[in-house]
Amino acid sequence: MKKYFVFLFVFLSLLPLCGCAERTYELAWDGFCYTAETYEQPVELDPKDKNYIIDILNNATWVNDLAKCPADFVFVTQRQRVNYNCESGVFNDITGGRSTTVSEADRLKINTILKNAIADSEK
Repeated sequence: MKKYFVFLFVFLSLLPLCGCAERTYELAWDGFCYTAETYEQPVELDPKDKNYIIDILNNATWVNDLAKCPADFVFVTQRQRVNYNCESGVFNDITGGRSTTVSEADRLKINTILKNAIADSEK
């Protein structure tokens, strides 16, 4: 019987180590995407598009320096404000003071998502 308690104790002690990794970027409860010009009305994105962008942010390789490029869009997560430049595909994590550049394929997909969302909001 003692073996079972020892096994149970060891199992329960190791369980937190096997859990999911904490994600740095998580969706905010309300507005997620804004144009940098107005920063008033949120740009409505589909949930799958929001998750695509959040996944890019969480899986990116970040440099501990902000890139010198203007923001076209601002993404507000639960704990960060992240600016995005459409032309270069650069995300600047203003809160964390770091930046990343996405691949050309990701840049084109993100820009298409944002362009379509803006077009839908103007209808």
